[in-house]
Amino acid sequence: MILPLLFLGLILPMLLGFCLGRWRTDLSRRRILWYVSLPFPVLLAVPSLFVIVSTLLTPGSRCGTDACGMAIGFGLMGLAAAALFLGLGLALGWAGLALARRNGDARLTEPFE
Repeated sequence: MILPLLFLGLILPMLLGFCLGRWRTDLSRRRILWYVSLPFPVLLAVPSLFVIVSTLLTPGSRCGTDACGMAIGFGLMGLAAAALFLGLGLALGWAGLALARRNGDARLTEPFE
């Protein structure tokens, strides 16, 4: 369970940053970084926000002893994980982009020209 999350949150932004930096030279650095770092944190944040909002809209009589508090805590942990993966995705996407554009000319030449 942990390895797919680490792949999606850490390895994929670096690979996408490298690929977009190498082949999409018309995009700015900032745009590439947002493209590569946002998808996974958004996938974490949207369900977490849904849990928080639905729990806040639930009447207190339906919550039980600590059910609403635990649901909000779970949602906040999901938002914290999304923020962590966003920061790490930005850093690793920047590293992949720096690797792609380190030679000055970011375009690959065709191998059979």
